[in-house]
Amino acid sequence: MVRHKNTACKLPLLVVEGTGFSLLGRNWFDRLGIELHGIHQTTEEGSLTELLQKHDDIFREDTTGHTGAPVNLELKEGASPQFLKALPVPFAMRASSEAQIDKYVEDGIWEPVQHSDWATPWVRKKDGSLSACGDYRCTVNEAAKKASYPLPTTEEVFSTLKGGRVFSILDLAQAYTQVHVTPATADSHSKHYKGAVQVVGLPQCRLTSLSCATSPGKTYGM
Repeated sequence: MVRHKNTACKLPLLVVEGTGFSLLGRNWFDRLGIELHGIHQTTEEGSLTELLQKHDDIFREDTTGHTGAPVNLELKEGASPQFLKALPVPFAMRASSEAQIDKYVEDGIWEPVQHSDWATPWVRKKDGSLSACGDYRCTVNEAAKKASYPLPTTEEVFSTLKGGRVFSILDLAQAYTQVHVTPATADSHSKHYKGAVQVVGLPQCRLTSLSCATSPGKTYGM
């Protein structure tokens, strides 16, 4: 029996483990005649900004997160380098393409080089524009040994959460571009890119690439 002022009634009560605050639902408010008119007081236990600043070594936005050994791409026996022709960049898209190139170079994801035995064009989207990632279907993906890693099932993942009390979701933005590759692997990941008027060079991927077939298995296996 729950009593509040001159009102008494039977209400559902859920008891859980933990040290949090007690919560009253709307079903209690209605039955006990409690009405809320605005917010009278708020208490902040620390802002998200303070948390990010306290742990800035974890929540950085650069691509230097992985500190382990670099990933090596193993080629099939007898595989030979493939150097494919670059796709032309439409004039209307050259400025945005250049900006994307500059950002990747600045972030350390790509490194311009003068020569490479491998080259693959950018991925062409359905609307005709180019995506700043290599189309490795006819180059690296054909020549490389596939890296496999047994992904856990939903039941296996849920079983690891047993006994947990605090849960969080972390989005590893650009997860593949946080894992470094060996120099030989970087050479096989070379892409064509175009500047404002002419071909200005070849960028090597210093980090794993999203469109490379070996990236998921290599990354998940870490």
